[in-house]
Amino acid sequence: EPIPDHFKDTGCVMAAGGRTYLREAFVTISRIRSNGWDWPIQIWHLGPKEAPLDLRQRFAHLDVMFVDAYQVARMHPVRKLGGWQLKHYAIAWCEFDNVLLLDADNAPVRDPFPLFESEEFQRHGAIFWPDIITNRKSDKIFTFLGLQKPEGFVEGESGQIMLNKTRNWKAWELMLWLNEFADFWFRYVHGEKDVGELS
Repeated sequence: EPIPDHFKDTGCVMAAGGRTYLREAFVTISRIRSNGWDWPIQIWHLGPKEAPLDLRQRFAHLDVMFVDAYQVARMHPVRKLGGWQLKHYAIAWCEFDNVLLLDADNAPVRDPFPLFESEEFQRHGAIFWPDIITNRKSDKIFTFLGLQKPEGFVEGESGQIMLNKTRNWKAWELMLWLNEFADFWFRYVHGEKDVGELS
């Protein structure tokens, strides 16, 4: 399919449905806003039960947009959409072209948005961070994809991702496909964390 042409601007997305994750998101976003961030922030969730009105109202002063992924899926259908898959689905179909994904419990101590202007981001259109632990269930994933495991391979941390979607759309389409068939691929990798780095 052609690369979508409606993405624009820069913003942050969180997948944070349910009371536990919304509480964590509230703390993180409160800290972000108190440090002077004025970037747009979206919280993605799976249906109204994951974002009850009483909790959404607490975010009113934080200038946050709530997005129901099930509503988005009417326009961008998806075979399987659970909590892990929601993170990459939100990156793909949010309105932003430059996206910072943050886990709800991932609170930056400094404004990361200048990294969008960094030499690394300008060169690659993406920034990923290494994980500090190994979670892979199996290395068979490389064989299944016709790949050879790189020497010195380091697993990625999916709690923060910076991506320019226009430049990396084909790779992100592969990632979305792997997530859609999570009932197979997640047998061999630790959720969306490994799927994203393989794409």
